[in-house]
Amino acid sequence: MENNHTNWSQSVTGVVINNGKVLLARHTYGAGKGLLIVPGGYVEYGELPQQALKREYLEETNTVIEPKNIIAVRFNAHDWYVAFRAEYISGEAVSDNDENSEVVWLAVEEALSREDVADLTKKLIRCALDDQSGLTPIPYYGSQKNGKGYLYGVSSSQQKSLLETTLNTRELGGYLAESGLYTRNGVLFRSDFIRNPNEHDITYLKENKITTIIDMRGADAVQTAPSPFAQMERFQYYHVPIEEGGSIPESVAAVPLSYLKIAQAANIYQVFRYIANAPEGVLFHCAAGKDRTGVVSAILLLLAGVSDKNIIDNYMLTKECNQKRFAALREKFPETDINIVIPCEDYMVQFLRLFREKYGSAEAYLQAIGITNKEIMQLKGKLLE
Repeated sequence: MENNHTNWSQSVTGVVINNGKVLLARHTYGAGKGLLIVPGGYVEYGELPQQALKREYLEETNTVIEPKNIIAVRFNAHDWYVAFRAEYISGEAVSDNDENSEVVWLAVEEALSREDVADLTKKLIRCALDDQSGLTPIPYYGSQKNGKGYLYGVSSSQQKSLLETTLNTRELGGYLAESGLYTRNGVLFRSDFIRNPNEHDITYLKENKITTIIDMRGADAVQTAPSPFAQMERFQYYHVPIEEGGSIPESVAAVPLSYLKIAQAANIYQVFRYIANAPEGVLFHCAAGKDRTGVVSAILLLLAGVSDKNIIDNYMLTKECNQKRFAALREKFPETDINIVIPCEDYMVQFLRLFREKYGSAEAYLQAIGITNKEIMQLKGKLLE
């Protein structure tokens, strides 16, 4: 869409591949007239590239998509053009009968071989198919003089612990919500147990104003290995024992139900209440940062309006971060079915299904466990920009 709010020096596109097919639109004007291209357009003033891409896809193809990684950038002395790999969410692809005369789902191989598919579009499709992750969002806390900034790079920092003395400390920031906003960086951290934080870790938490620590380990675990934050200045430490999730489920099939039991634990309301009322940022953790922490993270992201796909992705990062922990467990307890312990996408898929069947939504769940409407709004304020 072009109007007097259009920034003619900034444009965006995205490659959407679903079930082996790529979504293309036949252009009706300009150099690409008559050719099939990936949808996109100019960014409007005050709009982020990710927001512009979502808008353009909806206007031009009637589909809802979610931008993921940056796969290519084209620029010259006058303008720039950024291309995302994007995920199809919903909607029947329909032409706008204005900027395009038809929209089609083409098999990728067919799209790459057809003469009526633009050369640049073919190059972008190949970029999207590349096994590399592209430029991924990186937590960024720079100046906000011109609004919130976003940094994309070739870093895998989302897949590494933010602390030197843990394996699985990550944050809930940087995820696109259904409102078009992003979850806030530097506010909510999820983690495994921080047994012996070094000077770097303590300084990092303080500098990022993560001053509330919520420990969800069971009573026995805390008695055996007390948290160092319980006696540390400038940190407010809360022990909320969630015994559910402290032991290994009986079988693979029992894992999703064990997650629902965590969500229904008698003390779980305290976790959300402490997060809602914390004066600054919060770090919540259990032992491995996997089950109890994973459930709380999923519910918070649900409340923010983050897609199931991104909730599952956030959960599955624990599989990568905890590789050393899983290897040690396999060696120490060879008789244990390691598949019960290692995160699996289906565990979170089934938990979300059970959760929705029981409560309908994250907001209804929070109300059911005693969280007030004011506290729910405070949680949303911590989650979204």
